[in-house]
Amino acid sequence: MHVSNDATVYHLTLIDHIHMYSGVALLLFSMVFFVTVINRRPLTDMYPWLSGNFKVIKADLRIFKTGRLPSPKPAGLVATIEGLGLLALILATVTGALWAIAMLNENPNSSDFLTIHKTAVTAVEAYVLGHGIFALLHLIIWWRR
Repeated sequence: MHVSNDATVYHLTLIDHIHMYSGVALLLFSMVFFVTVINRRPLTDMYPWLSGNFKVIKADLRIFKTGRLPSPKPAGLVATIEGLGLLALILATVTGALWAIAMLNENPNSSDFLTIHKTAVTAVEAYVLGHGIFALLHLIIWWRR
């Protein structure tokens, strides 16, 4: 997707509109997903750094340095990465919805929302890339056994 910052609602193509409306639908889905995950495990499991709890993350990093992958555990590296991915998803969908609302209402500040949205989407892209890399690491370790 690429929409320039100076584009108006009249410059949007059908694909742009499909992207915007499907993004709003994704916002609703991601909110339900976020609530479901939070009901499954407490916030302190996925965001231990909010309370300054780095003990389990440090232990997981020591395991990682030995060439092994740490097992998922509360407040550990895996749970923290899951939490960061959820935050990136929520941030990208909320900023995209804000931009869509501003753009469709011909708000002169819509380009600011678009810039923030593009930055937020970069976090989701980084998460997906990291997720893929760790999946490959799991396969490599499994094959070596």
